[in-house]
Formats: sequence, C-alpha cells, structure tokens
Amino acid sequence: MGEVYDRVIIGDKTYDFVKGVTNFKAQIKAYFPEEGPAIDRYVDLVFQVNKAMGKFYINKTLPQWVSSFLGTFLTKKYLKFTNQTTYEVLSSLTKNETLIKVLTAQYGDYGLPPRQSSFAMHASVVKHYFGGGSFPIGGSGAIFSTVNEVLEAHCAQIMTNAEVSEIRIAQGKVIGVKMQEGRDIDADEVVSGVGIFNTYEQLTPESIRAKHKFEAQLQKIQPSVGHGCLYIGLKGSPESLKLPKNNLWIYPEGVDHDQAVADYLEDQERPFPVVYISCRERSELECALPRSQHH
Repeated sequence: MGEVYDRVIIGDKTYDFVKGVTNFKAQIKAYFPEEGPAIDRYVDLVFQVNKAMGKFYINKTLPQWVSSFLGTFLTKKYLKFTNQTTYEVLSSLTKNETLIKVLTAQYGDYGLPPRQSSFAMHASVVKHYFGGGSFPIGGSGAIFSTVNEVLEAHCAQIMTNAEVSEIRIAQGKVIGVKMQEGRDIDADEVVSGVGIFNTYEQLTPESIRAKHKFEAQLQKIQPSVGHGCLYIGLKGSPESLKLPKNNLWIYPEGVDHDQAVADYLEDQERPFPVVYISCRERSELECALPRSQHH
C-alpha cells in the first residue's frame, strides 16, 4: 500500500496514519501539536503491551508445573493491560477527546469501540500497522494457493461448498461431523466458525443440547454487533481508476465512537457509526471463484 495506510475522516477533517513509527508520531503531532508527550507515551505503551504479550504466550507453552512457578511473573504485566479498556488507558494520557477518537479509529479491525475494547487488543492491531499496510501479490487468492499446497503435503484437504449438518458426538466426545449429503467425516476435534448460537442450536444433537441445558446457557450471552459488507467490482487497473492506496475510516463528527454506536443501535436512521472503504486489485483466481467464496 502507500505511505499512508489509513486515512481517518471525521466530518470535513482528515487524519493520515503514515507508516513508520517516527513518521506516525510526527504526523499525529502535526495535527495535535500540544499533545506531543501524550502521543509519545501512547506509542511507548503500544510497544510495552506487545512485548508483554510475548511473555504471556510463552507461559502458555510451559508445562503446568513450570507455569505454576513462573506464570504470575510472565503474565502479570500483560493481564494489567487486558483488564483495562482502550478508553481508560488513553484518557489517562490525554483529555483531548478528538485525539482519542483519531487514535482509536481502527477499532473496526477488532470489533469494539474504545469504552468496551481491551487495550491489549487495540495495541496489538496498532503495532501491526506501524510498518504500513500490505496485501498479497495476486490478491487473496494467493493465500489459498500457498496454504493449499502445504496442507495437501500433510495429507489435509480443503473442501468447498461442503455443508455440515451436524457435529457427531458419542459417549461424551466429538467424533467428527456429518455432511449435508449424508457422508460422515471422522475427527478427534471439530472447530466451528459459525458462532456459538448456530453451533449449539443447529449443529449439536438435540439430546446433547437438552442434557447440558445449552438453551438456558445461551440466554446469558448477549449477541454481538454485526456489519454489512458490500463488494463492488470495477473494470480497469487501480492506476487508471485512480483508486486510493490507503484504507478510509469514515466517522460522524460531534460524537465519540461509543456514543455513535449506541445512537445507531437505538435508531438506524442515525448516521453509520463507522464506514470502512478499501480498494484492492483482484487476481484472476478471485475473479473465477463463486461469489460465496469471496468472503
């Protein structure tokens, strides 16, 4: 992508996120010259969180008896950041609500606005982009081609248009899945990516649902907020169409991210709390895939 990987648009004002930590800080300070110390401290915290995250995941790999001795030392700092919201941390650095809104403009990448999200998750996404944004040569289809070769070399198989009708369970253990066309596939473990409600209500045998009282448990879970995604295909190269090389994050002005979300959930006639626009050149493979496989 370009030197500017994200462009934040709030009303009639724009704020560019420029790749490179030094460049990023300089650009944000140009928008908020009086907030230099807060911006420096913010970037330092982002790096601190990611460094602490490494120790947290090292602990996950240790034997239980080793973790019992070292676990607290390895995880304490990271857990401190996970237990603070993004807004709590940023509001301790600055009282400038516009700066906070700009710095948290990528919240759509991890799904929750600043007063609800963990600062550790926010910091992980932010640091990831400090080096700039990129996408695979040849489009996302290049990922499929590369991964498929590796999986096939290890006797794995990717199936498309293959619908699962039920997770098979016997004697209290998962033993595989039943396909919609009637075939059984054996497996010691099944990872379901269709959400907890669909997994428990649609894919789990009725006897298992009743035994473990899944319906009562699901009543305790609040639904997450969804999003609509529209793909538009344009004929021509990015250069001829003059498409931007940066992502666009567009927000309503005069309200913070959390309030914008709350307003929209209460009244869908209110402005969208966030609109994200990204332009990519698609590969020949992507163009050939059925629409259902583009997601």
